[in-house]
Amino acid sequence: GTIGRYAKQVQSTGSGGTFSLVVDLTALPFNPPQTVMAGETWNFQAWFRDNNPDPTSNFTDGVTITFQ
Repeated sequence: GTIGRYAKQVQSTGSGGTFSLVVDLTALPFNPPQTVMAGETWNFQAWFRDNNPDPTSNFTDGVTITFQ
């Protein structure tokens, strides 16, 4: 499928290890921007870097959302 990236919304988890991102469902980051429609199912995942114990990167578990 097509991949949209929130490249301009870089987040820092700080010491808490969490972050949140406000998503505009009328303009998901595709070219051209996409609107979420009722009944659609979308998948989301985040990429992150950490030092555990050496510098590395990884992905969060994926989240699947069916919009109503």
